[in-house]
This record gives sequence, C-alpha cells and structure tokens, in this order.
Amino acid sequence: MTPIPDAPTFPDRHTVLFERTFEAPVERVWHMLSEPEEMARWFMPTTLEPRVGGRFSCEGGWDGTISTWEPGRCFQFDADEGGITRFAIEPDGTGTRFTLTDRLPPDISLTTEGATWQDMPVGARQPGGPGTHWPGVLAGWHGFVDALACHLEGRDCPFDYPAMVEQYGAWVEHRWKS
Repeated sequence: MTPIPDAPTFPDRHTVLFERTFEAPVERVWHMLSEPEEMARWFMPTTLEPRVGGRFSCEGGWDGTISTWEPGRCFQFDADEGGITRFAIEPDGTGTRFTLTDRLPPDISLTTEGATWQDMPVGARQPGGPGTHWPGVLAGWHGFVDALACHLEGRDCPFDYPAMVEQYGAWVEHRWKS
C-alpha cells in the first residue's frame, strides 16, 4: 500500500483529523477560512452567518448551524443531518497550525439494504461500518486542505480526486482490517 502524504489521523472511529502547519500568519489563515469569497477558492461556495447560532450553507446541500465562532481561532459547523466539522488555527512559530476535525454521526451508512460495504463503489465504501469515513469524503477533505495550502502560497494546486479516492479506498480497508 502506497503511503498517503499528509494523511489524517483517527482519534476514534467516527472522527478524522487533518493537521498541517502553514507558513502564513494566523490572521491571513483566518481570513482564508472565514470569508466566503476566500472559502470558495479553496473549499466550496459557502454562505455563513459568522456567529454562534448562525447558519451555514455549502454548495451541494450541506447545511447547518455554527455552534462555535471564535474569531482568529476556530469555528464549528454542526450539520443538520448530524455530525460536526471544526476548523481551528493557532500560532506555530512564524506560521499557523491548522486542524480540520470532521466527526460523522455514528449511524450514517451508505450501504443499501441487503448489500455489504464491498458491494459499494470504492468512493462510498465504509469498511469500518456505519459512522466511519468513506474514501470519497477523505479524499475530498484531503483535497480541500491541500487547496488551502496552495491558495495561501499563491499557487495552483492540481488534485486528482479519482486517484486519491482509490488511494484512500485501499487505506481505509487496511486501517479497518488492522
């Protein structure tokens, strides 16, 4: 199995963490994270009300409430369908330590009735069972974090999503067999 550079960690079966250090000041990273016009450049078109209790809406139908809003530090999206996504930053020397935390609801399952996870397309397989991240989501988050890094550096960021889905497919199957 080929290692995945900058692969995430799993603090528990429902949660994934992507951590990076960017050579950019906290203020600049916060601007890229929290301004909708900047988010559209590295993440996806997003509208948000920047306050606790405010709403967020991302292209593709991902909507919910902002449960944490600490300017210059972190914010958290609580999805209407369950689960959370948290973006956090902190100073790290001359740069910024970035952490993206994504926690799925424990019962989320892509497997259709009567099928097993092996019957699903690679991008939608959940070998860890309900509530675990599938390769398509992991590849997507990985691509977003890579795109943020590239955007902060002022360069284009090529990303081969299908190839990354394949890599994560092998990776999660190995992870959950261990």
